Amino acid sequence: LGSLHTLFGSRTDRAISDQVAAYVAQPERPQAIDADQWRRLLGAGQHLIRAIENDAVWPLAMRFEQAWRALEGHRLVDEQGAQDAEALFRLVEKMAGHDHLDLDALEVRLSALYAEPSAPARAIDVMTMHKAKGLEFESVILLGLHRGAPRDNPPLVRVELSGERVVFGPVKARADEEQDPLARYLGQRESMRMDYEIDRLLYVAATRARQSLHIVAQGKIDKKQLTWADPSKGSLLRRLWRVRPQLALPEVEQEVIEQAAQPQWRGPQLLRRAEPSRAPQLTSQAIRPDRFAWPVQETAERLSGILIHAWLADFAASNRVTHDLQVPELVVLERQLQALGMPQALRPDAAAQVAYALAAMLSNERGRWLLSQPLRRVEWALMDAQQTISIMDLAIDTPEGWLVVDYKNARRLAAESSVDFEQRMLSRYRTQLQRYVEQLQALDGRPAQAALYFPADDIWIEFHP
Repeated sequence: LGSLHTLFGSRTDRAISDQVAAYVAQPERPQAIDADQWRRLLGAGQHLIRAIENDAVWPLAMRFEQAWRALEGHRLVDEQGAQDAEALFRLVEKMAGHDHLDLDALEVRLSALYAEPSAPARAIDVMTMHKAKGLEFESVILLGLHRGAPRDNPPLVRVELSGERVVFGPVKARADEEQDPLARYLGQRESMRMDYEIDRLLYVAATRARQSLHIVAQGKIDKKQLTWADPSKGSLLRRLWRVRPQLALPEVEQEVIEQAAQPQWRGPQLLRRAEPSRAPQLTSQAIRPDRFAWPVQETAERLSGILIHAWLADFAASNRVTHDLQVPELVVLERQLQALGMPQALRPDAAAQVAYALAAMLSNERGRWLLSQPLRRVEWALMDAQQTISIMDLAIDTPEGWLVVDYKNARRLAAESSVDFEQRMLSRYRTQLQRYVEQLQALDGRPAQAALYFPADDIWIEFHP
């Protein structure tokens, strides 16, 4: 008591926390305090001051627990004591959150707490993630991670404590269309705190297992890409989705694909006429040349190109960085080629070619540059004055103007030089690229450039009108 009075009794105009911070900032030991007491004050004071400084970042219960563990309080209790401490932390979390803690109400609630009973050996404990704090188990099963965590219900008034000041977010008037900026700012801060708390809670739950961790969730299949769909943004599973292992698709999906390849309805057998009808003879002036030449049957190269375009569009449309993008598994690509109508005998080689082209796109410097451009349009449809619709694979808005890139999957012939290959591709797609350039220039009057990109061989061919 004498040491406490020497340290804190002489300055009644300052809070004890401010005096501790001053001692930590200028660690000169007073003469009346022995070295051991001074060392303990500085060691404990650093952790207590850190807990106070994180007032606007972490909830009170979390700062309370972090300070307790930093002071190595968990090393002084047995398993039963750890459970009792966790009960206290849960009570503080329930009563305080980010706001002020009523110490009188806490004392009343503490009187109603009792020690947790010891569970028998080989028992199954069912508990919430909050209750699992501080405990360990041989095996842990996390259920329902596909569901989202409960979000913050907007209160009538946002209140936040900042040191000795109180910040209020006004109530939105009924006639106002938007919420008050201060209330919206406080709501965003609360949402960030909740996200941090959910991440911490998921980490705590996942690290309770000594030997095995099992994650159980409901997944959905992306019918378009025939792969696992990304979980909902607010779910706990979404936070773990980037590090997921390879997950096999259910067999029922294969049956659905096989059924989809079969016609849903067959018409009656056509009747043969006794006298064949003859179409009237048309003059050459009456025959209007078709703008497009539709292939009678899709080739394997064309179907592979369709799938490559679809995946490159998905890569470019996603907000993920390039090193987070992954080439789909071959079994997924084969199923997608099957859905496009490719015969069984051609699928394995075609899937390997698609995977090679996608992997090359993600590994080539130019491919990564194209996927990382912030001002890009993917599968962009434009119509010109003649009502001709053009769908551009990738259009990039650069300071110099527009750059439209058309992906191609053609390969050089065996004895073909790079110059001959470039001339052959430009001759084939010159009209298409010219139309792209004219449509972009007519859009906003800025200059436009076009290029062909072959990701499998990292070939870049520029088009000059």
